[in-house]
Amino acid sequence: MSMFEKLKDKHKAIYVKRSQLYNLTGGIIAARTMAIFDCKGKGIKERIFVGKETAYSLDALIKWLEDNTQQINGK
Repeated sequence: MSMFEKLKDKHKAIYVKRSQLYNLTGGIIAARTMAIFDCKGKGIKERIFVGKETAYSLDALIKWLEDNTQQINGK
């Protein structure tokens, strides 16, 4: 289990609103930051729109975090 898989324990829904990203990721990703990634085509591909809200599949969010994170092992 990756460190991001633990998000499934924290968030029981299958979708995450963009505005919830900051709290869900412990401040790693802000809503505005993800909106910029989305505009540049580098954001989470699996997303839905409900009215003015953007939401992401939790599985797609976890995959995106895994693909876009570099772990640094300091000395």
